[in-house]
Amino acid sequence: MHRGDLRINSSIGLPFHSGSRKPLNKILPGPIHTLHEPSGKLVAADFLWYEPEYVGPVEVYRVHNGLGELREFERWIRARLKKVAYPGVVEHAIRRYSRALDSRDFKKAFLELWAVLESLTSFTTDRYDVTIRRALSIWAEADFHRQILEHLREFRNKAVHAGETNEEVEVLLSQLRRYVEQLIFFHLNNPFNFTSFKEVTEFMDVSPDSDLLRRRITLLEKVLKFRT
Repeated sequence: MHRGDLRINSSIGLPFHSGSRKPLNKILPGPIHTLHEPSGKLVAADFLWYEPEYVGPVEVYRVHNGLGELREFERWIRARLKKVAYPGVVEHAIRRYSRALDSRDFKKAFLELWAVLESLTSFTTDRYDVTIRRALSIWAEADFHRQILEHLREFRNKAVHAGETNEEVEVLLSQLRRYVEQLIFFHLNNPFNFTSFKEVTEFMDVSPDSDLLRRRITLLEKVLKFRT
């Protein structure tokens, strides 16, 4: 399902380095790879996959000391997916997240990751304000995060419609990565036992204003009392 990218990436901060660009993922596919079962058994002995974007090794990332932790994290994800009413949405998002951050082309990775953000907040590509509102619903200090997401949205639109990019794209990609990761974990944790993805989006659409919510609850209780 993944190579541990979600676990490793979520534990590190914004990357800052000079020189040629490196993918944000630490564990990357090589030029040729095979598919194995969890036991290590080769699935298809006569079939090889190749990585079309491979241009040479980036750096060695050793996971010997943390391999057990990565395996435990994968077991946790698989267990959580069994408790999610819409596992396909979340699993697909994790795969797309990993693929996006394999790329050295940060603008391409950003656009692909924004699509993951949209997939975690809507059945279809809604207006950008819907995506941002729902992404904000799991954060405190919504005004602060709204400014960041609006800035990311502006870059996304310029990249799509005008083909623009800028020198800050790596930082922007890292910021977007943070919001996608938190949405993935929100869906995996399923804190309120949502019964469908539609129910999650309805939850995200509810105003965070506590006074407004209390008035709404009071009104609904009156309606229920009247109707029953």
